[in-house]
Amino acid sequence: MVDKTRLQSIQSTLDQLVQRAKVIEDNVSKIDATEKTSNKLERSVQDINDSLIILKENIIQNLLDENKRLNEKIKNVETVNHILSEKVNAIEINTAKIDQYDRRNNIELHGVPSDVTDDKLELIVIEICNSIEADIEPIGIEACHRFGRNDPKKVIVRCVNRKDVEKIKEKKKKLRQVDMSKIGFENTTKIYIQDNLSPYFSKLAWKCCKLKNASKINDWWFKNELIFLRRTENEAPKKINHNDDIDNLYPDFDYSG
Repeated sequence: MVDKTRLQSIQSTLDQLVQRAKVIEDNVSKIDATEKTSNKLERSVQDINDSLIILKENIIQNLLDENKRLNEKIKNVETVNHILSEKVNAIEINTAKIDQYDRRNNIELHGVPSDVTDDKLELIVIEICNSIEADIEPIGIEACHRFGRNDPKKVIVRCVNRKDVEKIKEKKKKLRQVDMSKIGFENTTKIYIQDNLSPYFSKLAWKCCKLKNASKINDWWFKNELIFLRRTENEAPKKINHNDDIDNLYPDFDYSG
């Protein structure tokens, strides 16, 4: 017969094994539940990632579409601005030409000594013109006066006849050979004649002078309400209608020097 004590020991061991089996079974169930939860979480995370990717793609596409629309608007605004700018420039040029046309009978004399009084100014101007064989009579002068801030101030002469103006301008270089003492001035007196330019063309002329002094251009001149610029001796002259015409030719030139 089997020892009763041994049977009890075996039974106790079996009970322990059954208990352990139940614990293992419970742990396995828990692991299964955890795996299911984990799988659900993974699917949820994947779903979120997929949704985020779709959302990101939609946002990017919307931004690209909006950027395209804005670029089209900017191009339209730039086109309109360019057209308006050209119109404004055209109006500015036409206004300047009208102003300059009103000055077509004017010339400027620079260097006439300050001690020449206003009542004798016209007679001195006539004498200067006669000295270069651009004879003019008092009746041919409509107005004669000083203007400006420099000392001596320039003399602005308005002629009755445009032909007298052209004659004076044509022979103005002869002033270099004139004996100033015969007019009553010191021999060192330097007098020169130039067009009476409007503020608009004066600014363009000033820039041309700066460029020529810097040896950037060969020469420039004013004729028929237009400024012409020649960059090299053999180059055809360019018409300068607007400030942009010069700036486009010399965008980096410093005029402050």
